[in-house]
Amino acid sequence: EYRKYSHSAWTGFEGEDQNRKYARLTLPVVLQAPEIGEIPLYPSDISADGFGVLVSEGPEHGKTFDCSIRVGGKEFNSCKAFIAWSYDKKDGTWNAGIAIKEFPDDRDKFQTFLEGIHQKT
Repeated sequence: EYRKYSHSAWTGFEGEDQNRKYARLTLPVVLQAPEIGEIPLYPSDISADGFGVLVSEGPEHGKTFDCSIRVGGKEFNSCKAFIAWSYDKKDGTWNAGIAIKEFPDDRDKFQTFLEGIHQKT
């Protein structure tokens, strides 16, 4: 079962990379989002717009939640995000797309920072 939530802050959905403002990157990232899960999440991809994660329960679409992102030795706190889409993998887990709604820094600079880390890996 695939569910998609439409929101203006999200520039693309699974399979629609050409609609994303920022390229997806594979990086070692830790996401703290207590409303999504008690344990840290490790996104499978990341951009300045959002990231994909694996969660153990079907997430509530559209609900805004606080989170922090740790990548490249830096922590970005005071972020607000929401579940943009999810897919039930039928094995007790869900893939979910998290869109960053509010970010404490300039997104273009954040994307440049991410791309710099990606080039080093």
